[in-house]
Amino acid sequence: MHGPVSSEQWLKHLWEHRLYNPEGLRTADGQSVAILSPGAPNFDSGPDFTGALIQIGPVLFRGDVEVHVHANEWVAHRHHIDPRYNGVILHVAVRAGTYPALTASRRELPLLLLPPVPHASRSSAATVSLSRSEPPPLHCPSIPASDARALVRRLSLLGLQRLERKVVRMEKRFFDLVAEVGMFGAERSPVLWEQVLYEGIAEGLGYGKNRIPFRHLARTMTLADLRRIGLHDQEGIMAALFGAAGLLPSPGSIHEPESRQYVRRLRRRWKNLASSLQAPPMDETAWKVFRLRPANLPTARLASLAFLLPQLFGPRGTAEMVSLFRHAGDPPPLFTVRKRFAVRPDDFWTRHLYFGAPQHSRGIALGQHRLDDIIVNTVLPWLLLYSRKFHQTRIEQNALLTYRTFPSLQRNRITYQVERLLTHFPLATAQLHQGALEWTERFCSQQRCAACPLAHP
Repeated sequence: MHGPVSSEQWLKHLWEHRLYNPEGLRTADGQSVAILSPGAPNFDSGPDFTGALIQIGPVLFRGDVEVHVHANEWVAHRHHIDPRYNGVILHVAVRAGTYPALTASRRELPLLLLPPVPHASRSSAATVSLSRSEPPPLHCPSIPASDARALVRRLSLLGLQRLERKVVRMEKRFFDLVAEVGMFGAERSPVLWEQVLYEGIAEGLGYGKNRIPFRHLARTMTLADLRRIGLHDQEGIMAALFGAAGLLPSPGSIHEPESRQYVRRLRRRWKNLASSLQAPPMDETAWKVFRLRPANLPTARLASLAFLLPQLFGPRGTAEMVSLFRHAGDPPPLFTVRKRFAVRPDDFWTRHLYFGAPQHSRGIALGQHRLDDIIVNTVLPWLLLYSRKFHQTRIEQNALLTYRTFPSLQRNRITYQVERLLTHFPLATAQLHQGALEWTERFCSQQRCAACPLAHP
């Protein structure tokens, strides 16, 4: 090319920052191209850019963009058989290929060969870090750094608002289930209340990357379906969850004998269960594994769910959870709540995180940070919804008190940046932690500075 574009990373940088001549762009077959928006960089698996807005000929498209140095890399990277790339609207490359790019849905993609890069743009691109790092630190000169008490009050209020939004979301899902049942008195059905909690816990096990597929799985493989198998039938529950998730591999693809035999048993059970459960298997590509720690793999978290089910939803499981918050006085000790989420895996899952060689680790046991996230983001909103529907004031008070006094959740990029911005202001409780997330999502990321409750109380 006209400027040494030697790596895909640099080419992504050129595309994202429009370091090319935008005039007279045409696809390889001669259609005019206008880039209204290059899309947002995708830091996960799948297409390089999402949500692009591009006019090709007379038609305006919104979708994904995939970038390669050589157009033949579309096939070399096996995108032509990956459904995640079905939403691509434009294939961008530097050098033309010998055959067209087709999606898994058999749609031929238009190819745009980038024009020569101006010398100034090449120089500037060379001096810019090309790492796909996190966004720059928050910067807000309007927030007072001195009044710590005022900041605590405002962040606490935002944390409470975030909790209430979770309650509203859970309530909507509950009434969707009530409408599906269409039976008088369904609002008092323990089956529906437990299904809502089950879905929330499953979604929490998905972490950030796999929340959506976990939610989908919990809605198709319902708690009632699993109860028909028997929650204490571990092998049956594993077969149902992994089979419906589309994560039961072929035994022939597994080299380790123990995993191969285990998968064979699960596949046999799934074959017997599938027709009665009527839960169509998900596509394996719905699950994200790119840049996930081994302990966070979907296989490990699915196995964790299988072991949690009899503890949380066995005889009087949810009733006992509710009773922990019903007693007068202080809310239940934190260790008592955490204890209900302690995963006790069998011999196989003590040594494995997926179907393969043993990991010689602590296996699939959930860490305290993950347990606390599920308690704060799922259990407490569920308890608040339950207490308000059945006018259980004591449960509501204890759930809110637990939220106010719950230790801070695990620090992440956002909370770390908030602490730095607020001059190392400690987010000492879960409510303050959640308030920081609410603040950045509702105001900072949307640039609603004029409405910011921290800068303008």
